[in-house]
Amino acid sequence: MDTEFESKQKPSRGTASGRLSGAFWLSAVTTVWMFVVNMFGFVDTFTDSSLSLGRTWPFTQQGLFPSSWDAAKFIEYTHRVLVGGLLILLLALTVWVWLRYRDYVEAKVLSLIAVVFVLAEAVLGAMAVLLVTPPAVTASHMGVALVAFCAVTVLTGVIRRIDQGALLQTHGPLRTQPVSRGFRALAWFTLVYVLFAIYFGSFVAATGAGGAFQGWPIPTESPNLVHGLYWIDVTHRSVAAGLVVLLVTLTVWARRIGRRDLMGIGIGLLCFAMLQAASGALLIYTLLSVQAFLLHVMGITCIFALSAYLAVWVLPEPARRWATANAPDTDDHGPRKRTLRHQARPVS
Repeated sequence: MDTEFESKQKPSRGTASGRLSGAFWLSAVTTVWMFVVNMFGFVDTFTDSSLSLGRTWPFTQQGLFPSSWDAAKFIEYTHRVLVGGLLILLLALTVWVWLRYRDYVEAKVLSLIAVVFVLAEAVLGAMAVLLVTPPAVTASHMGVALVAFCAVTVLTGVIRRIDQGALLQTHGPLRTQPVSRGFRALAWFTLVYVLFAIYFGSFVAATGAGGAFQGWPIPTESPNLVHGLYWIDVTHRSVAAGLVVLLVTLTVWARRIGRRDLMGIGIGLLCFAMLQAASGALLIYTLLSVQAFLLHVMGITCIFALSAYLAVWVLPEPARRWATANAPDTDDHGPRKRTLRHQARPVS
């Protein structure tokens, strides 16, 4: 009887309860849109196009449209328009998430992070136009943009898991395989380390240290000729090497505990790290070409997004959801399916 009830309640593949919802597709579109916004923003900064419309924001000196067009004005104007569209998409997504997935704190927090950091990105962008900003502020602009992108990317993954697992119907947990505190700490340390690497790389670009040297992986110039810039650049490359060590450690640890899903994320991170290293060398040997720069920022964007996804996925499941899963098999309306009978022990 119990088995018959549970089989009837379990959603089959292709039923409405197992399909991806409209919220998922809106989140996916928002993720792609934000990726395009960030790429335009990075090119905008790289080509010094941010002041092409004058020191006015959000409109141009001539009003809604510039009186004439060139490549720099097109890049800056398109970036501003895309940011406006992004805010609309994000607000709609946040409302939808808070209404549909209100029982999942991960979805609500990620949507709020995305909105807050996109607003912060817009403020920093306005500061870059209206004020003379130091390299530290310029570097923060890129970091804030990538945090917003990662929040939406991870949110898309969370919604996908909820929809395909029909968790809104079963009230099941997102994570059924806990990991040890040590692995969780390493995953979060890696995420923070990646954010620091992004900030420092942006700082290198803003100071011009990256374009002042030749040779890879070690600059061929003498430290005595360029003084502080040399050590800024060497530190940047050392941070990148340290990231590779962290990613190898994560991947090996995931394999040792038998988590093929986490090991797959680690392998993906290593592949993007190799792309990042190759694009860094390409930046040097092409004398900072736009194409090499785009490859470089794409690589670190994917590394940060995957690191954030891994960090969220190894968090402990909230206690309220375990309690729901361990609720009695019966209630006032008869038998009730239990989605999880006990909390799994973390694997170290």
